[in-house]
Amino acid sequence: MVELKGCLRFVRCISIGVIIAIFSLLFLAFAPATPVYACSCAAPPSVESNLKMKSAIFAGKVVKIENLNTSTIRNSNDPVEVTFDVSKVWKGPAYKHMVITTAESEISCGYEFRLNTEYLIYASSDGDKFTTGLCAGNNKLLNASSDLALLGVGNEQLQDNPLLDTKLHDDQLNEGVSFDTRYIITAIVVVIAIGLLLILRRKRKG
Repeated sequence: MVELKGCLRFVRCISIGVIIAIFSLLFLAFAPATPVYACSCAAPPSVESNLKMKSAIFAGKVVKIENLNTSTIRNSNDPVEVTFDVSKVWKGPAYKHMVITTAESEISCGYEFRLNTEYLIYASSDGDKFTTGLCAGNNKLLNASSDLALLGVGNEQLQDNPLLDTKLHDDQLNEGVSFDTRYIITAIVVVIAIGLLLILRRKRKG
């Protein structure tokens, strides 16, 4: 009888600990980050300045957004890769698809893109990658008529981007089988908690 009570207490303590862990994981996974510093931009660059200074200028629709930080703890400066289905190019490589890197949040001067939305992009080269940010002059294509008028006729004769197109194809094949590690951990903890609660009930009945 004493052993049974000790076992029940142990199971009860474990159950409480697991429930606390579940709520902690859910908080870390879904709680919004608290902004500390805000990004401040000077006057937006002119189209003429961007034509001289930027490495790539194009219009395109966002088809994929991927946060490169795979851990459960995120911050506003996490690098995000944004893939575009390009419609027109004014400067830089004339590819059908382009990938641009930016910070996740405007707090860290990143540009917060939205899926299936068309943008006019001004990007700088960083080695073999292209980057952009809140202060680069990017805009939704619907709101960029003045920039488009100054940019003039762009190039619509676009080429395949062999490396990127292969990656996009692989991602499509793997779509639906990849899961965020946060959800996997949370699901495992929930299953363990349910199992412990069932054991506790059986012990009580016994």
